[in-house]
Amino acid sequence: MPKTALHISEIKKDKISFYAAQRNMQSLQDAAVDQIIDTVLAAAKPQGIFEHIPYDIPSRTFFGNVPFTVAGEQILPFLEQTETVVAMAATLGADVDRQIDAFFVDQHFTEGMLFDCVANAALDELLNRLTKIIDITYAADRYKTAWRVCPGEGDFPLSQQEPILHILNAPAIGITVSPSHMITPRKTATALSGLSSLQSSGCSGCAMHGHCGEEEAES
Repeated sequence: MPKTALHISEIKKDKISFYAAQRNMQSLQDAAVDQIIDTVLAAAKPQGIFEHIPYDIPSRTFFGNVPFTVAGEQILPFLEQTETVVAMAATLGADVDRQIDAFFVDQHFTEGMLFDCVANAALDELLNRLTKIIDITYAADRYKTAWRVCPGEGDFPLSQQEPILHILNAPAIGITVSPSHMITPRKTATALSGLSSLQSSGCSGCAMHGHCGEEEAES
């Protein structure tokens, strides 16, 4: 089960603006954004993990150390035409959570919300980097990512994040799930990625479009 330390040196401001708009935060000041970006980059200890997981189409079941049934209907056509499915998880680490909590404890709510937006944008970047590592890993077998979808997109429920983490043995990179289903660190993202052979047409042009699924890998 490959696990890797990830590195990010920049966080895209358009992604920060996307998350800020969701919180009705307007007219972000560049100096404030730049300062928060530097703080997030300093606090983050990014790591990722991924694993191929067999999928049985008739039963809609993923197998592995903790088998689970896929929920939602929109993802099924993609799974049915995908040759290899990879589960992945990425995290910014616990220090980022502590920084966010500190802002709110000190009642610096605007800074706390901005920090949260920047952390979310950083998490997007981590998933993109982990996806590129997966493509490199499977390049020898002539496979490349055709789509990626995160729990919470479309009708693929957020509850699927937990079995994905279990099947990945996420504690190996410091991610835990409590008995009350709380995931720590909070700035953690999971995804399923479909890989198709470069020799076939596959479904590379039919990626599921959600914000997490807007992969920026080069063609």
